[in-house]
Amino acid sequence: MTPFFKQAAELLKAASNIAIISHYNPDGDAMGSGLALLNYFKSQHRVANFIVPSEFPDFLSWLPLASETQVFSKHPKTVSQTIDRADLIILVDFNTMARIEDLAPIVNASGKRLMLIDHHPQPDVPADWILSDTSASSTAELIYRFLDGIGKAGEINLPTARCIYTGIMTDTGNFSHNSSRPETFEIVAHLLRIGVDKDAIHAAVFHNFSANRMKLLGHVLKDRMKILPEYHTAYLYLTQKDLSDYNHITGDTEGFVNIPFSIKGILFSVLFIEKEEHIKLSLRSKGDFSVNDFTRLHFSGGGHRHAAGGKSFTSLENSLQQFESLLPSYSEALRAAYQSLVEAPAVPFELQPKPSDS
Repeated sequence: MTPFFKQAAELLKAASNIAIISHYNPDGDAMGSGLALLNYFKSQHRVANFIVPSEFPDFLSWLPLASETQVFSKHPKTVSQTIDRADLIILVDFNTMARIEDLAPIVNASGKRLMLIDHHPQPDVPADWILSDTSASSTAELIYRFLDGIGKAGEINLPTARCIYTGIMTDTGNFSHNSSRPETFEIVAHLLRIGVDKDAIHAAVFHNFSANRMKLLGHVLKDRMKILPEYHTAYLYLTQKDLSDYNHITGDTEGFVNIPFSIKGILFSVLFIEKEEHIKLSLRSKGDFSVNDFTRLHFSGGGHRHAAGGKSFTSLENSLQQFESLLPSYSEALRAAYQSLVEAPAVPFELQPKPSDS
């Protein structure tokens, strides 16, 4: 065990009560990472709790111990008491305290020891121990590496493995991006050997939506999508009325932002969602264009190079106008990013003809 992981092991050993916290609007990686740790600690008969600031998507409710997740927006007093009782807090899948919103001042004032496990760039969290690697496919992959680093990979049980796999699968878009490192698939191979049924997990995550969600998607594509081919860009938007009309529940818009990439020539996609207090942005890109840089500069956000989030504190109409007004200044960068994709070989090897049976 390296000195780095030895320190982590000592922090864990000294803790009698562990609180695990992930970010606002938790996605598959946030839930998979947090619940992986919860399931692992429970399997070791440790006292642990998992906390998220806001509700998680219904399509992740099947995850092992998801029903034990404490949601701060629903039960603030209970969550505050959980943090007060903890002597170690493990923060997963976020790089700044702003991502846990109203939980941040409670954690900051708690005086507890903090650990951070995350794969987002530029971590800015006052933790005593940090495992941060932007090359990792997901925070769930880092959870595995964390357990392996402290010598516990052999003790990962099936519920823990299911959570880790779900985090990796969802944060890579079912292994369609940020998943080219052999180490990622070596971890997945171990999870499969433990007994993970990847087909069942795929069905639970991607084939578990409501009819209203599908109708909302149809509405978005027909009436709420604008394509700007000169900038290789498309955006989608949803009003509060849209959400109400289609009985929106948490998680219904998951994946919408990626759909414009099916359109030839699009490498920059944004989803705008009108909330009561702000406009939420989800941004995705391909090639050399960084949505992390874009949203940090213009929309109070951040994230990964090709996947980020942001906020606008003006009206939806003004937010869309602001976005469009920014594109001309990024025209050259977007053109160059698209050109690099076009020039890259689509298939980096020769396809061999199928041998004849004759």
